[in-house]
Amino acid sequence: MKRVLILSMVLLMTGGLWAIITPKKIKCKTDYVQPETFMSFPLKFKQYDRVSIYSFDNYQTNVGITYQSRDGLTITIYIYPAYEGMEDRLRNQFLMCLQQMTETSIFKKRSNQELVSYSKNGYKVNGLSARVILSGVNSFLSVYECGEWFFKIRISGVAYGSQVLVKNAEQDMLKQFDPTKLVKEAPLHPYASITMMHAALKDSLMLGCQLESAFSKSKWAKEHVDSLERVSGFPGLYIDLQVEGLKKTLEFAREHPAMSRSASTEEYLAELNMIDNSGFMKEFIRDQFIVNMIGDSGTVANVEGYAKWKKRHPLKINLDDQYYRMYYKTQTKQKSLEDTVDVLYTNKLDSCVNTGFDSLQSNNYLIVTKIDEANEDYIEILCNRLKENLTRSGCHVRILYSTSSNEAIWADIALKSKVANMLMLIPDDKYSRQSFSSFGDPIVSLKREYTVKKINRKTNYSVSKKISISYRDDHLEQAVEKAYDNIQKI
Repeated sequence: MKRVLILSMVLLMTGGLWAIITPKKIKCKTDYVQPETFMSFPLKFKQYDRVSIYSFDNYQTNVGITYQSRDGLTITIYIYPAYEGMEDRLRNQFLMCLQQMTETSIFKKRSNQELVSYSKNGYKVNGLSARVILSGVNSFLSVYECGEWFFKIRISGVAYGSQVLVKNAEQDMLKQFDPTKLVKEAPLHPYASITMMHAALKDSLMLGCQLESAFSKSKWAKEHVDSLERVSGFPGLYIDLQVEGLKKTLEFAREHPAMSRSASTEEYLAELNMIDNSGFMKEFIRDQFIVNMIGDSGTVANVEGYAKWKKRHPLKINLDDQYYRMYYKTQTKQKSLEDTVDVLYTNKLDSCVNTGFDSLQSNNYLIVTKIDEANEDYIEILCNRLKENLTRSGCHVRILYSTSSNEAIWADIALKSKVANMLMLIPDDKYSRQSFSSFGDPIVSLKREYTVKKINRKTNYSVSKKISISYRDDHLEQAVEKAYDNIQKI
């Protein structure tokens, strides 16, 4: 239910990313070539006629091309950036697209879901597919992750019982446009990167458990999944990979009984142990993931038995609570999420866009602040803390650090940027700074006020509030947590 509520709150664009840009119709009387991927969309092929092309950003990196068949089907191919290969990327994207199509609970759609894949020349892309009934008409959705790109197919106008027609149409699209070409053009690095989240740092045992979990999943992926499949996306839908991660968590805890731990860690491990001892580990994972999983035929040992067991043993543990981020990096530098933290030296948004921030026009969330010598470490930690939470909620987040003292930049960005939501942390120029000696390096104490401004583009609603920050170098994390909590309350 938690995931459904989050998905319902996210503003989705037709192509599957978040933005508020009005789709722009592209006029083309010849074969259309998408400029980023060089994928070509002809006017006609087989029984399909191209009827429209739309771009959902200013640069035709996010496009939808619609064909109609003589059988009465309307088929739209969407190609749009997927960025880094996050562990949960395919599942999250599929569920968001599915939730966008229907108001019916996605929990009730499991029976209409299936795993799909497409292979060619050794490359393999994995996907998820579903049938949705809208106003008595069948519609079909398939989402494939293809390296740095998503490839999505929507088919509508399908009479009941025409699944064979739909399957044939989808195969025609896959053969014609071959999503493995997207992987060849922009493959991911096939070896995992790991970033530990704040939740894993609560105590030594939790950190050790989650590190062991992450490393074991990375190793499992390398040993069990071909590299030409891994460059398409992290294989997080393999149920045995998820089992391996949770088993290693418990194994590490058993091997380190004296390691310091909090009450919440004890509770987490106790529940995980209870699930493992019950023999329902795979059923638990499948239930939490909502979507079908690779290596799970859909007839996991005892689904009915697990439902009865879960009713007798209510669980707090939630696999959506992230303790680490696992992902395959992009190889195309300008598309990497790691490049979304930059320093802006100019004082005009137009200059900002010209120097590489074109995606300001299509991102879901923008955090913008001034950075200077008085707050450099503090503001970076705070911004990353905010970004971490937003990313976990499904947002793609940009952070702009401005070094300009010209206040016009704040108004310029607020007025011209077309992100869905904005959070501005505007520090006062005046601050007090003191240094005093300690046994080691000098400790710096700082006091400063910030104006926190939140802007919602959908409603044009904005709210501003002053917060006061006072911290010392040795209490930096506590000050960040306090500021973070105060911002969340605004």
